[in-house]
Amino acid sequence: MSVETERVDILLYIALEEEFGVLIKALGDKFQPRELQGIALTLFLGDIVSPTLQRKFRIAVVPAGKMGNTRAATFVSATLEKFPPSDVVVLGIAGSLSNELEPGDVFIPDSVNEYLANSASAGEKLTWCLRTSGNTFQTSLRLLNRFQMFKHTHAEGHAKWVEDTKTHRRTFIDAATITKLREKKVLLREDCHLYAGDDRKLFSGPTVGKGNAFAKWITQEVDRKAFAMEMESAGAYDAAIVRTPAPRTMAIRGISDYGDSRKTKIESAAKERFRTLAALNAPPYAWLVLAALILLGDKIIWWATERVWGPFSLPSSPHA
Repeated sequence: MSVETERVDILLYIALEEEFGVLIKALGDKFQPRELQGIALTLFLGDIVSPTLQRKFRIAVVPAGKMGNTRAATFVSATLEKFPPSDVVVLGIAGSLSNELEPGDVFIPDSVNEYLANSASAGEKLTWCLRTSGNTFQTSLRLLNRFQMFKHTHAEGHAKWVEDTKTHRRTFIDAATITKLREKKVLLREDCHLYAGDDRKLFSGPTVGKGNAFAKWITQEVDRKAFAMEMESAGAYDAAIVRTPAPRTMAIRGISDYGDSRKTKIESAAKERFRTLAALNAPPYAWLVLAALILLGDKIIWWATERVWGPFSLPSSPHA
């Protein structure tokens, strides 16, 4: 029996409510909910108008309401079956595994490594270890290249994003919070950066990183190119690449904390403020990826300038 489908241009997958709330506010009230039959999932569907191309582009937002690669694979698979897209984008927050990548930064990985997939246990008596194999998923090279070149090819747009992130950071990370972090030996720069590609990898699995030993095991024993960790992208990528033809796939991650013992220190000193900052910084870049995805041959079409660069309403500051 054939399945009735409705074509969309871009599918955005988001795991958590805090991330979805920021994005749907930016998208606006024209995105309407639709419950899927046969699966407990509500999509939000809406159109973005391209004045240049004089056509609409259909966007489907998938708020999963739960972390995990199993959930991501299930929900993305179900959505692709009924709403086949040209592109799949995974949005959300992640923990840094590198001193270079700080809370508030945005990370687009070269590839995603499902690091505990196909692991084998080894050891005798009370000592054991995991010998990893993993599954590796490549981000769309065309989309990745556009983000790597973005500050050079569209300097004005990149500069606008940098200024927006500075505003977000000043709003949520006050002097008292910075002082508390310094007292805990957590030293951070005052601006936010975009990291795209350059062989940096996003590690995706079932574990929340909070300890130094686990973080060192990943970066020293598993893969020295591990740059950040989270719990959804491998499932979304896997669900996408098995399709024929497969949609282009990429992840955009706002960094909320570190995947080691500094995570607890940041949570203690800043509460949820860096999570809010990470959620704010990534969705505006999602608007940029939507622009990069809408193409005419090899030419990038920049659409809806007012929607992309127009007023962005910040949530209330936690220390206002």
